[in-house]
Amino acid sequence: MAESIPNSGFQTAMSILSHVYFAPMLGRLIRANVPDLLDGGAVDSERLAKQAGLHPLSTVRALRALTAFGVFRELAPGTFANSEASSLFRDGGGLRNYALFATSEQFLKSAMALGHSLDTGQAAHDHALGQKVWEYFRDHPEDNEAFNRGLAEIRTDEQAAIAAAYGRSEERRVGKECRSRW
Repeated sequence: MAESIPNSGFQTAMSILSHVYFAPMLGRLIRANVPDLLDGGAVDSERLAKQAGLHPLSTVRALRALTAFGVFRELAPGTFANSEASSLFRDGGGLRNYALFATSEQFLKSAMALGHSLDTGQAAHDHALGQKVWEYFRDHPEDNEAFNRGLAEIRTDEQAAIAAAYGRSEERRVGKECRSRW
């Protein structure tokens, strides 16, 4: 039974080194609604894989790998539950939309091209996907929507603080000014 270890320099280093390796697995589990399926409590991995439409052995391996980083919890051999981290990936959990963007093919391909940027100065996204980021979003509205939902989700507290700093009359004035510029 894999159990996460307390945060240590090793765990942090491995998280950084392994991000690109584990992100696609985590993204697939989120897209298969695994964190939502675990919302009611621990579930046997075979049953969980069947409910999620995933391969059973691959699912248990992915869950165990992510458990080592504290993303899930293995309560008994092959029985998994959400951790504090995986609960954030549930629908309405606070990071689901951002995680869907951060584990998208577009994001991961761009990340993989960062070395190219260091060598050439060319934007990683442009190199990896053959067009500028905003052109890409124009041509791929589903990725654009995931990007927008993800950023909105991680900025909720900041947006509330900005709104609270202004009174209703100031809010109307700023809104009117923005509309006149567009």
